[in-house]
Amino acid sequence: MNKSKINYYYKDMPDKNFFVDIFEVKVNKLGATFEENWHEHLQFFYFIQGSALIRCNYKSIHVKAGDFIIVNSNELHYCESLCDNLIYYIIRVDLSFLFSSQMDSCQTKFMVPLAKNLILFKNLVRNDKDILNCADKIIEEYFSKGLDMNWL
Repeated sequence: MNKSKINYYYKDMPDKNFFVDIFEVKVNKLGATFEENWHEHLQFFYFIQGSALIRCNYKSIHVKAGDFIIVNSNELHYCESLCDNLIYYIIRVDLSFLFSSQMDSCQTKFMVPLAKNLILFKNLVRNDKDILNCADKIIEEYFSKGLDMNWL
């Protein structure tokens, strides 16, 4: 599994004024749900139903409903459905949108190291009701407002 420009994937955010994109993925067959890729976005996978194999860099993780996966910026990843009824959400965060034109302590201490992979999250979050409740609220709020994020 070599990270190269061949595996690079970029998709514009649907709203150029907002740094988050959320979409639901439903898979009704065994096999790859997307090609192995990497990008600058931070991604969260929230598994609602079924089971899958997620590969983050060289680590394979068997996931099931209720699991939450964090894919760090620039991390090569791949998802394979292990069932015929897989449902998950992907929450994409455009880190560059969070940078300001003026360097401040938050940007220096957190955003730059996060974007440069000097801060890495553990990929698998399991049995954490607080994280799942937060994800449920974010997803519900995102879809109740549609793509018009002027309410922020």
